[in-house]
Amino acid sequence: MRRPRDSQRSKLYGWERAELKTGRLVDDRDNVPLGEKGAQRLVREIWYAYCPELGDAPLVRVMGNRGRGVAFPHLIKLSSSYATTQTRWYVIHELTHSIIARRTSYPAIEPAAHGPEFCALYANLLHRFSSADRPLVVGTMRGARLKVGKI
Repeated sequence: MRRPRDSQRSKLYGWERAELKTGRLVDDRDNVPLGEKGAQRLVREIWYAYCPELGDAPLVRVMGNRGRGVAFPHLIKLSSSYATTQTRWYVIHELTHSIIARRTSYPAIEPAAHGPEFCALYANLLHRFSSADRPLVVGTMRGARLKVGKI
């Protein structure tokens, strides 16, 4: 069985490169690599402040996984190949996948897609746990033709 196409994936990655990686929407401190321990602290901080009802926070591991992060309900893998995958906003991106996967009982072997629900939750978490401003984040997401769910 084929996985459904993630139609917003490339648009979201392009938006992140243009708005987050460049520092246009976040402060420089949000673009500093956290490393495994720092990323785990951030995940726990967000998890227990935002969704403690979902149980224990996912574990974070930094691995050489082809330059991309991947998230599952109970595990977030960050790349050791690119420091960008260990920044605050990137960890929040992967954590958003874990939250959605837990809330929707998504299969443990498939990462959740980048749909409107993802974008809305990602915007909320960026606003609450980084230097990003939610209206600006949502506005630039929509300007990049991303569908953003109800916030």
